[in-house]
Amino acid sequence: MQTPYPTAELYQNRGYDPASIPAWSHKVSDLVSRIKKEFENPQRPLVTFHVARAYDDEWVVSNDRGYELRALDTELHWQDISDSSIETFSEYFTFSDSDGWKFYIPAFMLHSIRCFPSTSYDVAYVACHSLRSVETFTEDQITVLKDFAALWKQVEQEEEGRSWKEFADNQSTL
Repeated sequence: MQTPYPTAELYQNRGYDPASIPAWSHKVSDLVSRIKKEFENPQRPLVTFHVARAYDDEWVVSNDRGYELRALDTELHWQDISDSSIETFSEYFTFSDSDGWKFYIPAFMLHSIRCFPSTSYDVAYVACHSLRSVETFTEDQITVLKDFAALWKQVEQEEEGRSWKEFADNQSTL
């Protein structure tokens, strides 16, 4: 089961500055809409989760082995991908091609958004920041990836600032 997208109340409960919440809430909502629109119906790739894992473990994957492994991945659309699969196959983008990126990246981005503003699960951020396998993407799809990476960078910088502030506050009480 997928977790819901966070609300402004959840941001505040996590200790984020209430003044920044409306901007984040709008940016997150906008990204969710754009991801769903721009990656509406990508074709299922030949390099699925289990095939990518085999490239990592076995290095060479025959056609027969590829068919066998693809049969283990039953999702026909990226919206069918579970959070647990995303968390299990975090190495996917290292061993995939552009078609695989186009199919799986929306699920990874939305998984990260459901965890937002936590930056602890940054596979989607690293993939979007690298723009490594996007040769078949449209300009609008690439813009979504860049905007996603920019938002995560902003949150990461605020997290670092919060951590240092908390550290300094704790030091002053010693």
